[in-house]
Amino acid sequence: MKNFSKSTYLFLLGFILSVSTFSQVKLVDDKDYYNTLTGNWFLVSDNQLDSGFNLEIKSSLHSGVYEEKWTFDIGVRVFKSIAVRIWEEEEEMWKLYWFGPGITRISNSEKVDNIWYFLNETERDGKKILGRTSWEIQNNGDMHRHYEIMNQETNGWETKTLEVYRKK
Repeated sequence: MKNFSKSTYLFLLGFILSVSTFSQVKLVDDKDYYNTLTGNWFLVSDNQLDSGFNLEIKSSLHSGVYEEKWTFDIGVRVFKSIAVRIWEEEEEMWKLYWFGPGITRISNSEKVDNIWYFLNETERDGKKILGRTSWEIQNNGDMHRHYEIMNQETNGWETKTLEVYRKK
């Protein structure tokens, strides 16, 4: 075995650390972005789980495809919807296909500061409104569903809804 000088060892150690650090810059492939969301989630209301608002997310078919089942029990009626999130390899973006009572929505996405947002456009009072939604796992394990709309006057995003979900 060949003996290396101290400076050679330091150089090799620095090189190994820089390569391992560089390879970890992108810890999660974009198509695996939603892996942490799989599970059975309940809306948190007054720091309690609301069993009437349930979201089940599971991986499907292959990496980059997720199925969602939504249940909204508002007392007088139960609403159910389904959604599929699909990683579009050629377009390098997520697409969301959401179906519910009277709702069919297909949303493209964009990535801003390592957060994926689904975009949608609606119309209210004759005005087009651009919205975006993100889902993010927090340090405490909760999931935040964040809905924002574009403020036409300031040309900036403003929060309309921040929902907190927790696994049972």
